[in-house]
Amino acid sequence: VGEGEVSVAVSVSGINAVGMTGDERDSFLMLGGGNDSLEISALGSEYGSALTSSVNINTIDAGDGNDAILLRGSEYALDASGTGLNLILLGEGDDTITLDGFLRGTADQNSIDGGVGGRDELRLALDGTSEDDMMMLNGLTANASIANMENIVLDLFGRTEDPLELTQEHLNNLYKSGWGQPNEQGTDSDIYVYGTDYETLDISGTDGSWQQSGTAEYQGVTYDHWISDANQDLFVAQTILVI
Repeated sequence: VGEGEVSVAVSVSGINAVGMTGDERDSFLMLGGGNDSLEISALGSEYGSALTSSVNINTIDAGDGNDAILLRGSEYALDASGTGLNLILLGEGDDTITLDGFLRGTADQNSIDGGVGGRDELRLALDGTSEDDMMMLNGLTANASIANMENIVLDLFGRTEDPLELTQEHLNNLYKSGWGQPNEQGTDSDIYVYGTDYETLDISGTDGSWQQSGTAEYQGVTYDHWISDANQDLFVAQTILVI
C-alpha cells in the first residue's frame, strides 16, 4: 500500500462472502511502514471468511510500525483447506491483530507472526461461540501457528451464556504464542481475559490451585492477577466471575 499511516477497510456480504482469497492465485497485501490499520469483514448469510485459500497463499505483511488488523468472518477469520496457506506477518512495532471468527486448517496452514521488537497483542473474540467452540478457543490452539505474540486477550465481551473453560492444554498452547518460533522455548505470553459483568471464567480444569495476587492495569482496564502453584498466571478483568 505504501509508506505513512494507511487505513484500509474491506467489507463483503451476500450468501457466500470472502474477503481475501488464494484459491485461484497467490494474494499479497503489504501495508508498508507507519501505523497502519486493516479491517477485512466477510459477513455471508451461508458462508463468510475473511481469508480463504484452498490452493495458493494469502499473505498480509504489515511492515514496521504500530499496526492494527481485524479479520472478521460470519463463519471463519482464517479458512485453509487443501494446499492453501494463510500467512500474517506483523513486523516490528507494537501490533494488534483481532480474530473474530473460527479458524479452520492446520498449524502448518494458518500462521500469525508478531515479529521481533515491540509487544504485540492477539485478541480472540469469543462472544458468539458455542460451548464446544469455546473449548477449542475458536480453533486457535489446534488450527494455527502463533509466534511472537506477547499479549493474548480472550475477549468475552457480550457473552452471557456458557463460561470460558480453560484447560491446562489451552494454557500451555497460549503461553507458547510468545515464543520466537512455534513450539520453541522462549518468552511466554501474558494472557488477559476481558469481559463485563455477565461473563464467567472456569479454571477448574487446569493444573494446581490458583490464588489472587494483586492487580494490573492494561489498556485502561483493571485486571486481577491470578497465580497457580504450577507457576503459571492469568490476568482476569475484575468484572468477570472466576470459578
